Amino acid sequence: MFPDDSNNNSRWQTRVQSVPKPDGDYQSRNQDAAHPTLWTVSDGAGGTGFFAADWSQHLCAHLPTEPFETKQAVIDWFESLREPFFRAKRAQAEQTFADILDDYEREGSSATLLAAWPLADDQLLVLHYGDSAAFLLDQNGQLKRHTTDLMAFTEPPFLLHSNEPLLPDHLSLETWPVAEGDVLLMASDALSQWLLIQMALRDATLHPQLQAVLETPYGLGNQIIYCQQQHDPALTIPQLLQRLTDVCSNETTFRDFTTDIYQRGQLALDDYTLRICLRTPTSSKP
Repeated sequence: MFPDDSNNNSRWQTRVQSVPKPDGDYQSRNQDAAHPTLWTVSDGAGGTGFFAADWSQHLCAHLPTEPFETKQAVIDWFESLREPFFRAKRAQAEQTFADILDDYEREGSSATLLAAWPLADDQLLVLHYGDSAAFLLDQNGQLKRHTTDLMAFTEPPFLLHSNEPLLPDHLSLETWPVAEGDVLLMASDALSQWLLIQMALRDATLHPQLQAVLETPYGLGNQIIYCQQQHDPALTIPQLLQRLTDVCSNETTFRDFTTDIYQRGQLALDDYTLRICLRTPTSSKP
């Protein structure tokens, strides 16, 4: 099902892709960020603050390879990271974009952060801040754990700002048990919404989430309606996971896939990032 690509952990196999918005005239630079080996996704908030793409890339690039032991360790890491970044970008703004200097000092740069570390005893450590989301499914496609439900996308996310400390109450650091054959999905917000809708259409226990969002004025309801109208009930969740694995094989197929579902109204206009990871079944090992 998965290739054994750049991941050094033999118990897991993984693929990752990230592409900018399909409408290149709107924003050609990808403000999402991922890392080729670290399991992390960050979504730079271009509508809030400045240097969003640089900030999301900075967060991903400086995550430690070893998992955090406590929330306080995350807070300490973030404090040591954000202040030098803020000062460097302030100096850049002062020299190059003097007209935004006051705004930058007030708003800084903003992004989400999602990260996971496979642990030695068949567990995952999952760090979550903002609306990039993670989903753990078993080999039958049953949703076991997730960071975010669909209703959460009807409210603005809490973001990591380069000019202020994070809010500990909105930082999640959890340990998830994992079984052989489990699949972990990590995605930026728009694609996370689509994934949740697709899972809810195929899992009766998640149907109330769809109905609850449809009763709100939030625009996500339109995407739900398009997904319902175009729903293929013969496509099971394991088959959907295989399709996602296939489209993540290279950037072109991933871009074509996300552009197609965007053009069909199922997906919001945004940058799209997806990491998909398989806990390798023993029977598939050499």
